Amino acid sequence: MGKLAATTAAEVALVQSDVSKRIAHLDEEAKVKDNMLRLFRAATEQFRRYRTTQCEFEASSAAGGNDAGDLRWQCAVRLNREYLARLKVPVGLL
Repeated sequence: MGKLAATTAAEVALVQSDVSKRIAHLDEEAKVKDNMLRLFRAATEQFRRYRTTQCEFEASSAAGGNDAGDLRWQCAVRLNREYLARLKVPVGLL
């Protein structure tokens, strides 16, 4: 499960990079693109923090048992996939 979590995390990073490039190449004023990039970077950081905290919370439900690691990885995979679905079709960037 850890390998799948790492794979989906790598895909998240790749798609985030692609979205940043798309924003940079939009036919918009520089200040509009700069604002979009600033907000996108803040959103990506918020997602990273949320994923970490949420998955630690879910892992804590194992109360230190053997399932904690699996719960953490399952959570990461689920959240990465949900986030990827949102990033792949960002409004106005197609």
